[in-house]
Amino acid sequence: MSGTSLRAQAADLILSISRQKQILHDTEAQFKTVQQQLDSLVYPVLTLPHEITSEIFVHCLPAKPSWLPNTTEAPLLLMHVCSAWRNIAGSTPALWSTFNIALTAGIEPYPYFSEVAKAWLQRASHRPLSVKIFGRVSQADNFGPFTETFRRHAAGMQSLELYMEAVDFHRLYTGPLRFPMLQSLSIRLLENGEDVDAYEALEMFGDAPILHELLMGDVPRSFIILPWDQLTKFTGDLYNLVGCLGALRAMPNLVECHFSVYDTDHLDNNHVQPSSDGIPDSFSHPKLESLTLFESMSVAFLTPARSIKILNFLTLPGLQILHIMGAQDFDEGELNSFLARSAPPLRELLIRPHVHSEGHTEIQLTSFLPNLTDLEIWYPENNLLTASSTCSAGTMAFFRGSRA
Repeated sequence: MSGTSLRAQAADLILSISRQKQILHDTEAQFKTVQQQLDSLVYPVLTLPHEITSEIFVHCLPAKPSWLPNTTEAPLLLMHVCSAWRNIAGSTPALWSTFNIALTAGIEPYPYFSEVAKAWLQRASHRPLSVKIFGRVSQADNFGPFTETFRRHAAGMQSLELYMEAVDFHRLYTGPLRFPMLQSLSIRLLENGEDVDAYEALEMFGDAPILHELLMGDVPRSFIILPWDQLTKFTGDLYNLVGCLGALRAMPNLVECHFSVYDTDHLDNNHVQPSSDGIPDSFSHPKLESLTLFESMSVAFLTPARSIKILNFLTLPGLQILHIMGAQDFDEGELNSFLARSAPPLRELLIRPHVHSEGHTEIQLTSFLPNLTDLEIWYPENNLLTASSTCSAGTMAFFRGSRA
Protein backbone atom coordinates (compact mmCIF):
# COMPACT_ATOMS: atom_id res chain seq x y z
CA MET A 1 0.00 0.00 0.00
CA SER A 2 1.32 3.40 -0.97
CA GLY A 3 2.12 6.18 1.48
CA THR A 4 -0.73 8.27 0.14
CA SER A 5 -3.27 5.55 0.91
CA LEU A 6 -1.91 5.04 4.41
CA ARG A 7 -2.07 8.76 5.17
CA ALA A 8 -5.68 8.87 3.92
CA GLN A 9 -6.62 5.89 6.12
CA ALA A 10 -4.97 7.48 9.17
CA ALA A 11 -6.87 10.71 8.55
CA ASP A 12 -10.15 8.80 8.45
CA LEU A 13 -9.36 7.08 11.75
CA ILE A 14 -8.44 10.37 13.39
CA LEU A 15 -11.77 11.84 12.21
CA SER A 16 -13.66 8.79 13.57
CA ILE A 17 -11.91 9.12 16.93
CA SER A 18 -12.88 12.76 17.06
CA ARG A 19 -16.50 11.93 16.33
CA GLN A 20 -16.56 9.17 19.00
CA LYS A 21 -15.09 11.59 21.54
CA GLN A 22 -17.83 14.05 20.72
CA ILE A 23 -20.49 11.34 21.11
CA LEU A 24 -18.97 10.34 24.47
CA HIS A 25 -18.90 13.97 25.59
CA ASP A 26 -22.53 14.47 24.59
CA THR A 27 -23.53 11.23 26.35
CA GLU A 28 -21.75 12.27 29.53
CA ALA A 29 -23.48 15.62 29.45
CA GLN A 30 -26.84 13.96 28.93
CA PHE A 31 -26.15 11.56 31.81
CA LYS A 32 -25.29 14.44 34.13
CA THR A 33 -28.53 16.18 33.21
CA VAL A 34 -30.60 13.07 33.86
CA GLN A 35 -28.76 12.39 37.13
CA GLN A 36 -29.43 15.94 38.30
CA GLN A 37 -33.09 15.45 37.51
CA LEU A 38 -33.11 12.16 39.43
CA ASP A 39 -31.38 13.76 42.39
CA SER A 40 -34.00 16.49 42.44
CA LEU A 41 -36.85 13.97 42.64
CA VAL A 42 -38.49 13.47 46.07
CA TYR A 43 -39.95 9.97 46.62
CA PRO A 44 -43.33 10.28 48.34
CA VAL A 45 -42.58 7.45 50.74
CA LEU A 46 -39.51 9.30 52.00
CA THR A 47 -41.55 12.45 52.68
CA LEU A 48 -43.70 10.70 55.28
CA PRO A 49 -43.04 11.62 58.90
CA HIS A 50 -40.95 8.99 60.64
CA GLU A 51 -43.82 8.25 63.01
CA ILE A 52 -46.06 7.27 60.07
CA THR A 53 -43.36 5.13 58.47
CA SER A 54 -42.74 3.43 61.81
CA GLU A 55 -46.43 2.60 62.14
CA ILE A 56 -46.44 1.14 58.62
CA PHE A 57 -43.40 -0.95 59.50
CA VAL A 58 -45.16 -2.36 62.57
CA HIS A 59 -48.03 -3.56 60.35
CA CYS A 60 -45.44 -5.40 58.21
CA LEU A 61 -44.59 -7.76 61.07
CA PRO A 62 -45.66 -11.37 60.43
CA ALA A 63 -48.62 -12.71 62.39
CA LYS A 64 -46.45 -15.58 63.62
CA PRO A 65 -42.81 -14.51 63.85
CA SER A 66 -40.42 -17.23 62.74
CA TRP A 67 -37.27 -18.31 64.51
CA LEU A 68 -34.17 -16.22 63.97
CA PRO A 69 -32.47 -15.63 61.66
CA ASN A 70 -34.94 -14.67 58.94
CA THR A 71 -34.02 -11.84 56.61
CA THR A 72 -37.06 -12.43 54.38
CA GLU A 73 -39.56 -10.79 56.74
CA ALA A 74 -39.80 -7.73 58.94
CA PRO A 75 -37.99 -6.35 60.78
CA LEU A 76 -34.72 -7.62 59.29
CA LEU A 77 -36.03 -7.28 55.73
CA LEU A 78 -36.74 -3.57 56.27
CA MET A 79 -33.16 -3.01 57.40
CA HIS A 80 -31.84 -4.00 53.94
CA VAL A 81 -33.91 -1.65 51.75
CA CYS A 82 -32.09 1.68 52.18
CA SER A 83 -30.24 3.66 54.81
CA ALA A 84 -33.30 5.78 55.62
CA TRP A 85 -35.46 2.74 56.29
CA ARG A 86 -32.65 1.09 58.23
CA ASN A 87 -32.46 4.10 60.55
CA ILE A 88 -36.23 4.23 61.02
CA ALA A 89 -36.58 0.50 61.63
CA GLY A 90 -33.67 0.46 64.06
CA SER A 91 -35.29 3.23 66.11
CA THR A 92 -38.79 1.67 66.22
CA PRO A 93 -38.95 -0.36 69.46
CA ALA A 94 -42.22 -2.10 68.54
CA LEU A 95 -40.40 -3.98 65.75
CA TRP A 96 -38.02 -5.62 68.20
CA SER A 97 -40.27 -6.54 71.12
CA THR A 98 -40.55 -10.19 69.95
CA PHE A 99 -37.39 -12.29 70.11
CA ASN A 100 -37.50 -15.97 69.07
CA ILE A 101 -34.29 -17.93 68.77
CA ALA A 102 -33.75 -21.65 68.19
CA LEU A 103 -30.51 -23.58 68.66
CA THR A 104 -31.28 -27.14 67.59
CA ALA A 105 -29.07 -30.15 67.05
CA GLY A 106 -27.96 -30.55 63.44
CA ILE A 107 -28.70 -26.92 62.59
CA GLU A 108 -25.93 -24.36 62.65
CA PRO A 109 -26.80 -21.73 65.28
CA TYR A 110 -27.13 -18.11 64.33
CA PRO A 111 -23.53 -16.75 64.28
CA TYR A 112 -22.79 -14.51 67.24
CA PHE A 113 -26.27 -15.08 68.64
CA SER A 114 -25.27 -13.39 71.92
CA GLU A 115 -24.44 -10.18 70.07
CA VAL A 116 -27.63 -10.45 68.04
CA ALA A 117 -29.71 -10.92 71.20
CA LYS A 118 -28.06 -7.91 72.83
CA ALA A 119 -28.63 -5.61 69.85
CA TRP A 120 -32.18 -6.89 69.24
CA LEU A 121 -33.38 -6.45 72.81
CA GLN A 122 -31.68 -3.07 73.16
CA ARG A 123 -33.65 -1.80 70.16
CA ALA A 124 -36.86 -2.82 71.94
CA SER A 125 -36.06 -0.14 74.51
CA HIS A 126 -38.77 -0.14 77.21
CA ARG A 127 -41.37 -2.10 75.24
CA PRO A 128 -42.79 -5.21 76.95
CA LEU A 129 -40.90 -8.21 75.59
CA SER A 130 -42.06 -11.56 74.24
CA VAL A 131 -39.13 -14.01 74.32
CA LYS A 132 -38.89 -17.62 73.11
CA ILE A 133 -35.73 -19.68 73.52
CA PHE A 134 -35.53 -23.20 72.11
CA GLY A 135 -32.63 -25.64 72.11
CA ARG A 136 -29.39 -26.44 73.85
CA VAL A 137 -28.48 -22.87 74.63
CA SER A 138 -25.50 -23.49 76.91
CA GLN A 139 -23.72 -25.40 74.12
CA ALA A 140 -23.70 -22.33 71.88
CA ASP A 141 -20.78 -19.94 71.62
CA ASN A 142 -20.72 -16.86 73.84
CA PHE A 143 -23.21 -18.28 76.30
CA GLY A 144 -21.84 -16.10 79.10
CA PRO A 145 -22.64 -12.78 77.37
CA PHE A 146 -26.09 -14.12 76.47
CA THR A 147 -26.77 -14.87 80.14
CA GLU A 148 -25.90 -11.27 80.98
CA THR A 149 -28.24 -10.01 78.26
CA PHE A 150 -31.06 -12.25 79.54
CA ARG A 151 -30.63 -10.97 83.08
CA ARG A 152 -30.46 -7.34 81.94
CA HIS A 153 -33.78 -7.58 80.10
CA ALA A 154 -35.64 -9.92 82.46
CA ALA A 155 -37.45 -6.98 84.03
CA GLY A 156 -39.02 -6.11 80.67
CA MET A 157 -40.29 -9.58 79.76
CA GLN A 158 -44.06 -9.90 79.61
CA SER A 159 -44.19 -13.33 77.95
CA LEU A 160 -41.47 -15.98 78.17
CA GLU A 161 -41.22 -19.47 76.65
CA LEU A 162 -38.26 -21.70 77.54
CA TYR A 163 -37.80 -25.10 75.91
CA MET A 164 -34.39 -26.29 77.07
CA GLU A 165 -32.56 -29.02 78.93
CA ALA A 166 -32.78 -28.99 82.71
CA VAL A 167 -29.10 -28.13 83.00
CA ASP A 168 -29.61 -25.08 80.75
CA PHE A 169 -32.23 -23.66 83.11
CA HIS A 170 -29.75 -23.80 85.96
CA ARG A 171 -26.91 -22.38 83.87
CA LEU A 172 -29.13 -19.53 82.75
CA TYR A 173 -30.02 -18.73 86.34
CA THR A 174 -26.90 -17.33 87.99
CA GLY A 175 -28.51 -15.35 90.80
CA PRO A 176 -31.66 -13.53 91.91
CA LEU A 177 -33.86 -12.30 89.06
CA ARG A 178 -36.85 -9.97 88.97
CA PHE A 179 -39.71 -10.36 86.51
CA PRO A 180 -42.01 -7.46 87.49
CA MET A 181 -43.83 -7.50 84.12
CA LEU A 182 -44.03 -11.25 83.49
CA GLN A 183 -47.62 -12.40 82.91
CA SER A 184 -47.28 -15.57 80.83
CA LEU A 185 -44.68 -18.34 81.25
CA SER A 186 -44.13 -21.59 79.33
CA ILE A 187 -41.65 -24.23 80.48
CA ARG A 188 -40.76 -27.46 78.67
CA LEU A 189 -37.78 -29.78 79.06
CA LEU A 190 -35.82 -31.23 76.16
CA GLU A 191 -35.39 -34.97 76.52
CA ASN A 192 -31.77 -35.98 77.09
CA GLY A 193 -31.98 -38.64 79.78
CA GLU A 194 -31.36 -36.21 82.63
CA ASP A 195 -32.58 -37.04 86.10
CA VAL A 196 -34.66 -33.95 86.80
CA ASP A 197 -35.03 -34.87 90.49
CA ALA A 198 -31.25 -34.56 90.89
CA TYR A 199 -31.50 -30.78 90.60
CA GLU A 200 -32.41 -28.41 93.38
CA ALA A 201 -35.65 -26.51 92.90
CA LEU A 202 -35.06 -23.64 90.47
CA GLU A 203 -35.73 -20.24 92.05
CA MET A 204 -35.61 -18.24 88.81
CA PHE A 205 -39.25 -17.09 88.92
CA GLY A 206 -39.67 -16.54 92.63
CA ASP A 207 -40.09 -12.79 92.06
CA ALA A 208 -42.85 -12.52 89.43
CA PRO A 209 -45.67 -10.62 91.19
CA ILE A 210 -48.16 -10.50 88.28
CA LEU A 211 -47.53 -13.90 86.72
CA HIS A 212 -50.95 -15.48 86.18
CA GLU A 213 -50.64 -17.82 83.17
CA LEU A 214 -48.46 -20.94 83.07
CA LEU A 215 -47.84 -23.81 80.65
CA MET A 216 -45.74 -26.78 81.74
CA GLY A 217 -44.99 -29.77 79.56
CA ASP A 218 -44.41 -32.87 81.71
CA VAL A 219 -42.35 -30.82 84.17
CA PRO A 220 -42.64 -31.86 87.83
CA ARG A 221 -43.61 -29.09 90.21
CA SER A 222 -40.57 -29.96 92.30
CA PHE A 223 -38.32 -28.75 89.48
CA ILE A 224 -39.14 -25.08 89.90
CA ILE A 225 -40.39 -22.66 92.56
CA LEU A 226 -43.35 -20.62 91.33
CA PRO A 227 -46.01 -18.38 92.89
CA TRP A 228 -48.64 -21.10 92.46
CA ASP A 229 -51.34 -19.43 94.52
CA GLN A 230 -51.53 -16.40 92.20
CA LEU A 231 -51.96 -18.39 88.97
CA THR A 232 -55.36 -18.15 87.27
CA LYS A 233 -54.68 -20.02 83.99
CA PHE A 234 -52.75 -23.27 83.66
CA THR A 235 -51.97 -25.72 80.85
CA GLY A 236 -50.49 -29.09 81.76
CA ASP A 237 -49.34 -31.05 78.71
CA LEU A 238 -48.47 -34.74 79.06
CA TYR A 239 -49.19 -35.02 82.77
CA ASN A 240 -50.19 -38.15 84.58
CA LEU A 241 -53.35 -38.22 86.66
CA VAL A 242 -51.65 -37.69 90.01
CA GLY A 243 -49.62 -34.81 88.59
CA CYS A 244 -52.77 -33.08 87.30
CA LEU A 245 -54.54 -33.39 90.63
CA GLY A 246 -51.45 -32.15 92.45
CA ALA A 247 -51.24 -29.11 90.17
CA LEU A 248 -54.88 -28.28 90.80
CA ARG A 249 -54.39 -28.53 94.55
CA ALA A 250 -51.41 -26.16 94.36
CA MET A 251 -53.41 -23.46 92.53
CA PRO A 252 -56.44 -22.52 94.65
CA ASN A 253 -57.19 -19.41 92.59
CA LEU A 254 -57.17 -21.15 89.22
CA VAL A 255 -59.99 -20.05 86.90
CA GLU A 256 -59.06 -21.66 83.56
CA CYS A 257 -57.30 -25.00 83.09
CA HIS A 258 -56.20 -27.18 80.15
CA PHE A 259 -54.95 -30.73 80.71
CA SER A 260 -53.63 -33.62 78.66
CA VAL A 261 -53.72 -36.59 81.03
CA TYR A 262 -51.90 -39.86 80.36
CA ASP A 263 -50.70 -42.88 82.32
CA THR A 264 -53.88 -43.18 84.38
CA ASP A 265 -53.13 -46.83 85.25
CA HIS A 266 -49.74 -46.21 86.83
CA LEU A 267 -50.05 -43.62 89.58
CA ASP A 268 -46.40 -43.66 90.63
CA ASN A 269 -45.43 -40.05 89.97
CA ASN A 270 -44.48 -38.08 93.04
CA HIS A 271 -46.14 -34.82 92.07
CA VAL A 272 -48.60 -35.45 94.92
CA GLN A 273 -49.03 -38.24 97.42
CA PRO A 274 -51.72 -40.78 96.49
CA SER A 275 -53.92 -42.29 99.14
CA SER A 276 -52.92 -45.52 100.87
CA ASP A 277 -54.71 -47.74 98.35
CA GLY A 278 -52.87 -46.17 95.40
CA ILE A 279 -55.84 -44.12 94.22
CA PRO A 280 -55.51 -40.31 94.44
CA ASP A 281 -57.94 -38.54 96.70
CA SER A 282 -60.74 -36.68 94.97
CA PHE A 283 -61.31 -33.06 95.90
CA SER A 284 -63.34 -29.96 95.08
CA HIS A 285 -62.02 -26.86 93.35
CA PRO A 286 -64.68 -24.16 93.74
CA LYS A 287 -63.03 -21.39 91.68
CA LEU A 288 -62.36 -23.27 88.44
CA GLU A 289 -64.68 -21.93 85.73
CA SER A 290 -63.25 -23.39 82.50
CA LEU A 291 -61.77 -26.86 81.93
CA THR A 292 -60.44 -28.25 78.65
CA LEU A 293 -59.31 -31.88 78.42
CA PHE A 294 -57.28 -32.48 75.27
CA GLU A 295 -55.40 -35.45 73.87
CA SER A 296 -51.64 -35.36 73.29
CA MET A 297 -49.44 -38.33 72.41
CA SER A 298 -46.74 -39.03 74.98
CA VAL A 299 -43.44 -39.47 73.19
CA ALA A 300 -41.84 -41.04 76.25
CA PHE A 301 -44.52 -43.64 76.94
CA LEU A 302 -46.07 -43.99 73.48
CA THR A 303 -49.45 -44.19 75.07
CA PRO A 304 -52.54 -42.16 74.18
CA ALA A 305 -53.92 -39.76 76.73
CA ARG A 306 -56.98 -40.55 78.83
CA SER A 307 -57.82 -37.05 79.91
CA ILE A 308 -61.47 -37.64 80.74
CA LYS A 309 -60.45 -39.96 83.61
CA ILE A 310 -59.63 -36.94 85.75
CA LEU A 311 -63.37 -36.18 86.06
CA ASN A 312 -63.70 -39.18 88.37
CA PHE A 313 -61.64 -37.35 91.00
CA LEU A 314 -62.98 -33.82 90.71
CA THR A 315 -65.93 -31.82 91.93
CA LEU A 316 -66.16 -28.43 90.23
CA PRO A 317 -69.18 -26.53 91.52
CA GLY A 318 -68.22 -23.30 89.72
CA LEU A 319 -67.54 -24.79 86.27
CA GLN A 320 -69.09 -22.83 83.38
CA ILE A 321 -67.19 -24.19 80.34
CA LEU A 322 -66.23 -27.83 79.71
CA HIS A 323 -64.46 -29.00 76.53
CA ILE A 324 -63.57 -32.66 76.05
CA MET A 325 -61.41 -32.94 72.92
CA GLY A 326 -60.56 -36.23 71.20
CA ALA A 327 -61.23 -38.39 74.24
CA GLN A 328 -60.01 -41.98 73.98
CA ASP A 329 -62.58 -44.61 75.08
CA PHE A 330 -65.11 -41.94 75.92
CA ASP A 331 -67.36 -43.08 78.75
CA GLU A 332 -70.54 -41.05 79.08
CA GLY A 333 -71.08 -42.57 82.52
CA GLU A 334 -68.02 -40.78 83.87
CA LEU A 335 -69.27 -37.50 82.47
CA ASN A 336 -72.79 -38.02 83.81
CA SER A 337 -71.47 -38.82 87.29
CA PHE A 338 -69.24 -35.76 87.28
CA LEU A 339 -72.09 -33.46 86.22
CA ALA A 340 -74.45 -34.90 88.81
CA ARG A 341 -71.84 -34.62 91.56
CA SER A 342 -70.68 -31.08 90.70
CA ALA A 343 -74.07 -29.60 89.67
CA PRO A 344 -72.14 -26.75 87.99
CA PRO A 345 -73.64 -23.60 86.39
CA LEU A 346 -72.45 -24.98 83.05
CA ARG A 347 -73.04 -22.65 80.09
CA GLU A 348 -70.99 -24.36 77.38
CA LEU A 349 -70.33 -28.05 76.75
CA LEU A 350 -68.25 -29.43 73.85
CA ILE A 351 -67.60 -33.16 73.41
CA ARG A 352 -65.45 -34.55 70.58
CA PRO A 353 -64.62 -38.17 71.43
CA HIS A 354 -61.96 -39.93 69.37
CA VAL A 355 -63.03 -43.52 69.95
CA HIS A 356 -66.65 -44.12 70.87
CA SER A 357 -67.96 -47.07 72.83
CA GLU A 358 -70.22 -49.47 70.99
CA GLY A 359 -73.95 -49.49 71.51
CA HIS A 360 -76.35 -46.94 72.84
CA THR A 361 -74.83 -43.67 74.09
CA GLU A 362 -76.76 -41.49 76.46
CA ILE A 363 -75.54 -38.22 77.95
CA GLN A 364 -77.79 -36.97 80.71
CA LEU A 365 -78.05 -33.18 80.68
CA THR A 366 -81.02 -32.86 82.94
CA SER A 367 -82.37 -30.18 85.21
CA PHE A 368 -79.12 -29.73 87.12
CA LEU A 369 -77.81 -27.78 84.08
CA PRO A 370 -80.33 -24.92 83.90
CA ASN A 371 -77.76 -22.42 82.55
CA LEU A 372 -76.60 -24.45 79.54
CA THR A 373 -76.79 -22.34 76.36
CA ASP A 374 -74.20 -23.89 74.04
CA LEU A 375 -74.00 -27.62 73.41
CA GLU A 376 -71.87 -29.32 70.74
CA ILE A 377 -71.41 -33.08 70.56
CA TRP A 378 -69.45 -35.05 67.95
CA TYR A 379 -69.79 -38.82 67.76
CA PRO A 380 -67.67 -40.71 65.19
CA GLU A 381 -69.43 -44.07 65.46
CA ASN A 382 -72.85 -44.87 64.01
CA ASN A 383 -74.38 -45.10 67.45
CA LEU A 384 -77.62 -43.75 68.77
CA LEU A 385 -76.98 -40.74 70.99
CA THR A 386 -79.52 -39.29 73.36
CA ALA A 387 -79.14 -35.96 75.11
CA SER A 388 -81.94 -34.84 77.36
CA SER A 389 -81.47 -31.24 78.35
CA THR A 390 -83.09 -28.04 79.41
CA CYS A 391 -80.71 -26.18 77.06
CA SER A 392 -82.13 -22.65 76.84
CA ALA A 393 -81.71 -20.05 74.12
CA GLY A 394 -78.35 -20.64 72.49
CA THR A 395 -76.73 -23.26 70.29
CA MET A 396 -77.35 -27.01 70.30
CA ALA A 397 -75.47 -28.96 67.65
CA PHE A 398 -74.78 -32.65 66.94
CA PHE A 399 -72.24 -33.78 64.36
CA ARG A 400 -71.60 -37.27 63.02
CA GLY A 401 -68.00 -37.85 61.97
CA SER A 402 -66.63 -40.50 59.62
CA ARG A 403 -65.99 -44.04 60.87
CA ALA A 404 -62.30 -44.78 61.30
